[in-house]
Amino acid sequence: MYIQLQFRFDDVTEANYETAVIIRNCLRNFIDIILKPLCTYIAIFIRFDIDFLSHLPKTTETNSVLLSLDVVSLYTNIPYDLRIKAIKYWVDKHREAIPNRFTVTFILDSVKLILENNTFFFNGKNYIQIKGMAMGTRFAPVYANSVMGYLEQKLHQEIEERCSTEFRTYIEKAWKRYLDDCFIIRTKSQNTVKEFKFLLNNLHPSIQFTNEMSSTKLPFLDIMVIKKNTTITTYIYYKQIQINTWILNRAIHRIQNVTSHTSWPEESVLLQKI
Repeated sequence: MYIQLQFRFDDVTEANYETAVIIRNCLRNFIDIILKPLCTYIAIFIRFDIDFLSHLPKTTETNSVLLSLDVVSLYTNIPYDLRIKAIKYWVDKHREAIPNRFTVTFILDSVKLILENNTFFFNGKNYIQIKGMAMGTRFAPVYANSVMGYLEQKLHQEIEERCSTEFRTYIEKAWKRYLDDCFIIRTKSQNTVKEFKFLLNNLHPSIQFTNEMSSTKLPFLDIMVIKKNTTITTYIYYKQIQINTWILNRAIHRIQNVTSHTSWPEESVLLQKI
């Protein structure tokens, strides 16, 4: 059974905008369900903190460094050609993970429809996001993970061609990633670290990495990784938070029952007086 997608997002107006959003969101959720099993084939991808801890070595070399990397605005910087290539790569490589009733053509056409019609309505006009994707959507994590996994495959090939098979094997084992946050313990010289970062930032012009490096300790997700001589230990990392929790005495808001959106004009006037 197939559904022919004939809805034209170009014809979206203020009157039928809600219908367009419903169609788009339903399709996003549907494709997310179909493609999510592919993430299990991306060995580098970690799913949560405990998963990261299970892959972290207990010892390392004396001259090793802790290196974490983060993609600059990944969700909004992925170009159209890269995202389609990435999805097609994983669908073709692991076709057995997707039910046979969903053809590759159907999946790619659906993904194209989703990515080409990131619409939002503002100030009486309909806009389309022409690059990247809104990070709050359900399909976004699978989409981002597929792109990063595709680039990592490209990175492995580059390393084998420029360096060695041994180095590629090491990267495949030591490199771990949660969506766009990456971590690795490098056991080579500073020059080799710079060469590695150069390779990363040349995988695609739109995908650039920032990095933090330390020979003693480095936070990753909610974990502080500590290196002392050759020993690796961890403890919980508490991120800095805003501690100014006092409420100003002029920010008093009277208690009332709000029964409908019609009270908003009164609320707005009251807020302006505070």
